[in-house]
Amino acid sequence: MQTTEDGEIYSRAMDIIGSITSDFNSAYYEEILGELEVKWSEDRKFNARAFSNGDLNNPPQHNILFFYETARRIYRDGEALYEFISGPVKEYENTFRSLNFGDASFNFEFHEREHFVNNFFAAGITYLFGHEIGHLIQEHTHIRSQFGGANAADLAIDESDASNSNQELTQDQSVIWHVTELAADHEAVSWCLSEIFRHVVISQENPKELDLIDEEHGRLFMENSLIFALAMTCVHFRFNGIKAITPAETPVGSHPHPMLRIELNIFQLIGGLDFYKRAFKMNFSKKEISLYINKGVTAANILWVNDYFEPERNKVELIVGGVINHNNTKKYLKPIISKWDQISDYVESIKRFKTVEFGDKNSQDFGMMFFDEHFRNTFVENK
Repeated sequence: MQTTEDGEIYSRAMDIIGSITSDFNSAYYEEILGELEVKWSEDRKFNARAFSNGDLNNPPQHNILFFYETARRIYRDGEALYEFISGPVKEYENTFRSLNFGDASFNFEFHEREHFVNNFFAAGITYLFGHEIGHLIQEHTHIRSQFGGANAADLAIDESDASNSNQELTQDQSVIWHVTELAADHEAVSWCLSEIFRHVVISQENPKELDLIDEEHGRLFMENSLIFALAMTCVHFRFNGIKAITPAETPVGSHPHPMLRIELNIFQLIGGLDFYKRAFKMNFSKKEISLYINKGVTAANILWVNDYFEPERNKVELIVGGVINHNNTKKYLKPIISKWDQISDYVESIKRFKTVEFGDKNSQDFGMMFFDEHFRNTFVENK
C-alpha cells in the first residue's frame, strides 16, 4: 500500500499551521498590536510548547513550538485508525452491544483512505494548535503564576509533561495545571467546531442563508466533526504515552487523565453539534448525534487501549462505563470545578480575545469553559 513520505507530512503540517498562524495574526493579534510566532523543532518527540511571558500590561508576544515528530505521528495514527475501523474493530461488536448504539455494528461510511487520513491529520494538528492558543490567549502562564506559585517569566507550557509522571508539583499546583489544561481543551474544541462549520458553509458554490443549507452539507459537517473527534482522541492518547488509564481520585502531575479529557471534549462537541445542526436541513436528534460520535470515539479508544497499553484489569469495562462515571472521577472533579469557579471570572477578564463569537463583542464567550448544573449534579461528588 502506497504511503505518504515523512517529508511530505512535514510540508503539509507547516502549510496548515502557517496558514492558521497568518489568519490569527491578521484577524486578532494585529488589532491589539501583538504577535503570534510559530517555530518547528526537529527533536524526535511528540510534543508542542506554548510560551507567553504573562505581561498583561503590554501587547501579547506569544510563541508556539511544534515538533515535526508530532505531525508525523498524527498522520501515521490516522492511517492506523483507518485500517482498524475498516476491519478489525468489527471483532468487538458483540462486546459493545450493551452500549445501545442503535445499529450495534461499527460501520463507518467514510470516503476513501487518503481522504480520511488527510482530514484526520488536518484535524489533529489544528486541534493541537487550538489547544496551545487556548493556553496563550487565556494567559495560563500568568494564571499558574498567580494561583500556583510558578514564575510566569520562566514558564513554558509543555505538552510532553502529560507523559512525564515524575514531574514534581504540589497538590494545589496540580489542580491549577489540570484546570488550565481542561480550559485550553475547551477553547480548542469550540474554535475547531466553528472552523469545521465555516469550511462546510463556504464550500458551497452559492452560499445560502444558514437556515437553508442543504442536507448534503449537513452530513458533510457531521462526518468532518466525527473525524475531528477521532483525531482529538488519538492526540490525547499520544500525549499520555504508556501511563495507566485508570483515573486518579485527585489531580496529580501536570495533565488530566486522557480519557477524561476526551469524554469532557465529547460532551462539549455533542452540545455544539446540537447547536449548529439548526443551520442545516436535517433532523438529527441530540441522542442520534451522541450515538454517532460516541460510536466512533469508542472505536478509537479500543484501538489505543488494546494496542498501546500494558494489560490492565477492566480496561474494556472502563471504556464501556466511561471514565466520567468512575467513582474516582467524581472525587477528582470536585476540586477542579471549585478552582475554576474561583478563577474563571478573572481568566475571562484578562483573556486577550475571543476565538468564537456570535453577535456583538459583548456576547457569550463560547471558548470559556463552564460546568452547568446538570453536569455538577450528575458527575461530581457532593459529599
